[in-house]
Amino acid sequence: MYFYVVAATADSMVLLVMAYDRYVAICQPLYYHERLSKKICSLLIAAIWSCACINGMIVTHQVLQLSFRHSVTVHHFLCDFKVLFHASHGDSNNHFVIFILIEVIVVGIFPLSYILKSYVNIISTILLIKNTEGRKKAFSTSSSHLIVIIMYYFFALAVYTVPPSQHTRILEQVLSTFYTSVVPILNPIIYSLRNHEVIKAVQRLVGKTIKE
Repeated sequence: MYFYVVAATADSMVLLVMAYDRYVAICQPLYYHERLSKKICSLLIAAIWSCACINGMIVTHQVLQLSFRHSVTVHHFLCDFKVLFHASHGDSNNHFVIFILIEVIVVGIFPLSYILKSYVNIISTILLIKNTEGRKKAFSTSSSHLIVIIMYYFFALAVYTVPPSQHTRILEQVLSTFYTSVVPILNPIIYSLRNHEVIKAVQRLVGKTIKE
């Protein structure tokens, strides 16, 4: 569970930094190399993984404070704190609910709010571009990142907003599979499709397959 929380936290923060990257590149291009130099990018990477590891330790510590009446079988393919929370009992639950709300605000809602704000500014700037070719180029710069954000937060919100019950157990497992496995696998595919050389290679491969 620790590594799951670390990966989820890091993924959310990476999407936040990438939104800032797109914002500076499109809305303030003259300041791009100043605000996102190699030194700043290295510091951002170190900060992301440091915060993710610390958050993983905090969440794991809080889960260990939960009390269970007997041995619990977790019907899930990973040790999710939501499943453990609903399997626990006692006064510690109220404290854990408050902790999770803070966690959702800090790790989920805050990054998503900033990302949405960034894209409002990005889209407003793109619409002001009079050159059609320049507008397409600016939009293509952010389209792949926007697709990943939509998929990531859609499945994440679906996983943690579906009320737990016997009938939704399989649905939660399916959504968790997309959230933790499918979306990260699709990330490099989506981003690589922005590369013209990759697109040409795919077209050649498809054309060769069709001929055969």
